[in-house]
Amino acid sequence: MALSKTHVPWSPGPASWKDDLTPLAPSEWNEDRAAHLLAHAGFGGAPEEIRQLAAGGLDQAVRSLVHYEGTPNPRMQPFEVGPERLLVDRRHQDRPSRSSVC
Repeated sequence: MALSKTHVPWSPGPASWKDDLTPLAPSEWNEDRAAHLLAHAGFGGAPEEIRQLAAGGLDQAVRSLVHYEGTPNPRMQPFEVGPERLLVDRRHQDRPSRSSVC
């Protein structure tokens, strides 16, 4: 399967970033840094996601990753616990614990 032309390959970043915990100045926040953050905080991002994250600034980027509950995700279905889940849980209650089997 071939990668699309817009795929941004993962990179550990320049060697100068290694072990550098100095806070970034706003002028240092760019698409490369946004791609690096997404690669280490999750599963990376599409080029448009990287551009949007970079355009919003570093503080907003970190907030969006830490407080992700507020990020719209129209394809995500709500998680609901129904009676079938409760039935599965009850079946496991009848099994002896592993410590009592040994």
